Amino acid sequence: MATLAVASPSVRTKRTGAALLLVWCGMTGFSGLLAEQGFERYISLLVGATASVAVLVTYFLGFALGGLGERTTSGSWRNGAP
Repeated sequence: MATLAVASPSVRTKRTGAALLLVWCGMTGFSGLLAEQGFERYISLLVGATASVAVLVTYFLGFALGGLGERTTSGSWRNGAP
């Protein structure tokens, strides 16, 4: 009976993948920060001095609604998992 040997990725491949993931996360975070700053400046032209509060509320409301949506669609809400 023949067995099929599966080679595991080398340590170098794992480190390269982790480094690429870290760079990717950093780039997306930086682009999100730039987008938030642009949105804040745009809103400040329309609203005035209260723009910072409106941007922060909108930003965190998006996080809250996104987390709630993910939890309800992933099934963990029905299973009772944290």
